[in-house]
Amino acid sequence: TGLLLLIACANASFLLLVRWRARMKEIAVREALGATSGAILRMLLAEGIALSTAATAMGLGLCWLFLGVIAPFAEQYLGRRVP
Repeated sequence: TGLLLLIACANASFLLLVRWRARMKEIAVREALGATSGAILRMLLAEGIALSTAATAMGLGLCWLFLGVIAPFAEQYLGRRVP
């Protein structure tokens, strides 16, 4: 499970990097209009945190949903109750 979590984190980091590279023109325009580097950094961090929070909530929700579907099959296969 640790390896899976590491792969998921690397994937999320890569997606954020790709988004940042695609938005370089927007960032350049913001700098030209007078935005400080701190303001741009705060904007990017806020977007990253919002994306991470939404992904975590969706992942936990799907886990909870599918656990209810998979648990009966696991109980039948294992021969005992799955918590």
